[in-house]
Amino acid sequence: MLPSVRLGLGAGFVREDVGFGAGFGAQVQLGAQLHLVSVPRRPIVFLQPLAGYAHVGVSSGPLNAFTLGLGVGVGGRLLRGMLRPQVVLGGYGPSFTAGARTSVALEVWMGALGIEAGHDYLGLGGGGRHGGHLMLTTDLIAVGLVAVRRWWQG
Repeated sequence: MLPSVRLGLGAGFVREDVGFGAGFGAQVQLGAQLHLVSVPRRPIVFLQPLAGYAHVGVSSGPLNAFTLGLGVGVGGRLLRGMLRPQVVLGGYGPSFTAGARTSVALEVWMGALGIEAGHDYLGLGGGGRHGGHLMLTTDLIAVGLVAVRRWWQG
């Protein structure tokens, strides 16, 4: 098991009643990586339970939400792919909303650097809005491990 502290910065958008709103997007997630299948020189299959905070700033009001999910990943230490379905609970503008967020990510160096794209469906309190995000991500624990390994090996 490897703890995870993920940060993401980029752009987010929400389809609004009168058009399309885009703005700054950010997320912070805490979790762990649980290796299910780990055979030398084969892809690793792992689960990644996570909980966090997501923000998307748009003109009709920001989305500030708590997220809870379980990611599934396949890959090695150098390159891996992730699918991260999540439940979203929070505020969109002045109203409460709940919905789902599904993200796909491509990451390198055990998640130290990645790109993530996702779709949001905010179904309660907001009248069924669709949105999404595109972010550059980093896992601070993985960055630390990569740095220590580079230093240790000279």
